[in-house]
Amino acid sequence: MFGKLFWILPGFYITIILVWLKLFTKAKIVVTLHDSPMKAYAIKKGGKEKIFFYYYKFIYMFLKTFVDQFIVHSKNGEKINVEEWKINKERIITIPLGLPTNIVKLDKNECKNKLRYPNKKILLILGYIRRSKNYSIVLESLKKLNKNVILLIMGTVQLEKDKIVYENILKKIREFGLEERVKLLGFVGEKEMPLLLNATDVGITLHSQGSGDFLSSTMAMQLAYNIPLLSTNIPSFENLKKEGKCIETFNENDLSDLTEKIKILLYDKSKIRYLRIQTQKYLKKNNWDEIGKKTKKLYLSLLNGSKNEN
Repeated sequence: MFGKLFWILPGFYITIILVWLKLFTKAKIVVTLHDSPMKAYAIKKGGKEKIFFYYYKFIYMFLKTFVDQFIVHSKNGEKINVEEWKINKERIITIPLGLPTNIVKLDKNECKNKLRYPNKKILLILGYIRRSKNYSIVLESLKKLNKNVILLIMGTVQLEKDKIVYENILKKIREFGLEERVKLLGFVGEKEMPLLLNATDVGITLHSQGSGDFLSSTMAMQLAYNIPLLSTNIPSFENLKKEGKCIETFNENDLSDLTEKIKILLYDKSKIRYLRIQTQKYLKKNNWDEIGKKTKKLYLSLLNGSKNEN
């Protein structure tokens, strides 16, 4: 969002923005940390993650110097920023990434009929097609599932470099003989979205990055529709599973575990019911209305010069 230096180092120009704001304005500066890097995670991943971790240490020097208030999305994110990045706890507030309230509930079976998938079990992968997501493992898993199970991939290619990912998906579909069971929907408009989300039986989230305090907006949308979610076991999703109890996770790149977990979320009625109950509880506490109240309270406290609890 803040540009890349030499088209490589992300967010670099936030350093200049922060200095300019502090020197030439009287503004209070609030920064939301959508993802909070963890050293242990970066070292484990190695390569680019490890290099960027040390680059983020440079960025954090500016954040700690110039930012008045930090927003994180979970208590785990708060812990990471206090313990690893040495930010004063008084400067951090936890406000979860909100779940949409403008949802349209429709009858599941009617939606499936309109999509021409009557009596089918529908898996959904929602979001931009990116090479950081392992689509192949889901396609291979689909081969092992009942032929009554189909997969919809909703989203388009965002970056030129990811076009090869789209081509590879098509190649795998042909290789596995899944032409009748997989449909790439491309971009889906806001008006058509409720039809697909209400028809979905299980949502699959394939993010492979996100160290300590990350929640996908596409995940939030599916949670708002109370879709049982199966996500990679990256630290942030494991944390949501532990705190919110509203998602299930699978071992990243483990075909057997993924297949078994899909079966559970498709057919185990007690597990499905449990996730839906927990999702409703999570939605009640973290919908956009509730998050809006917390956010308004924070900004008013900054305007008033103190973090008033009233």
